[in-house]
Amino acid sequence: CNVPEDCWLAESALFCHWTHVGTAEASARTEVMAVNADELVTAIQKFTLSCQVFREYSFAFHARVASAKPPSLPFPSDLYVPFGSFEEILPSLTKPVRELIGMAAIQHMLRQKTMMAGIQFVRSLNPPSRFASDLRKEIQR
Repeated sequence: CNVPEDCWLAESALFCHWTHVGTAEASARTEVMAVNADELVTAIQKFTLSCQVFREYSFAFHARVASAKPPSLPFPSDLYVPFGSFEEILPSLTKPVRELIGMAAIQHMLRQKTMMAGIQFVRSLNPPSRFASDLRKEIQR
């Protein structure tokens, strides 16, 4: 089985007691980042908003791991958790957490030179562009 580019290997180990089955072997040059789940939780607890997002996301991810079993779904693996991608979990989070994530995304775009829908965001935008303002309103609906 090949691991797709930009894919997490064993993301479930961050959110659940996880047992790896088998081994992983790189067939090409690979970057690996190991994350200690306990140290991650300790670090995130220092930041109230990040902790709220992480906690809610963790519960939602864990629920998907726990509910993934045949015959309705395949068992989760080190590479795949049914309905466990960020895009699939995001809509299930509470409105305040979705708003927080959306606002953080807008702030990130405003800080970076980014192309989106043909509009260039420049670091020096102050006050935010009408497009960013419209995005904020849409997120808060």
